[in-house]
Amino acid sequence: MQLATPGGRLGARIIDIVIGVVLFFVVGVIDATLLPILVGAAYEVCFVALKGQTPGKMATNIKIIRADNGGLPSWGSAVGRWVIPSIAYIVMVIPGLLVHASLLWDDRRQGWHDKAVKTLVVKA
Repeated sequence: MQLATPGGRLGARIIDIVIGVVLFFVVGVIDATLLPILVGAAYEVCFVALKGQTPGKMATNIKIIRADNGGLPSWGSAVGRWVIPSIAYIVMVIPGLLVHASLLWDDRRQGWHDKAVKTLVVKA
């Protein structure tokens, strides 16, 4: 049996370090960025689709309803209400703020995300 050379071991170590760094960054991105986004999306979407209210909306006695029949928003509407402002915030903070502030100049107090998915926010 022949022993590995120091050069061979060093090469193996360098390869292991490169793989480790790549894995660190992949897992780090998932843990530091993607996972919080997914959890935030699940929180918002699930509460809106299942109850029409997030805990914050429950605490302030408001509710999201379908504009056409007053029922709970569909899953698609719940996703849309989350995606539209999220994309706007990714583009820049100002567009995100405009999406949420747009309810201020609307007679039905619908933000652009509400208009897009045909929801209203009402007192519970």
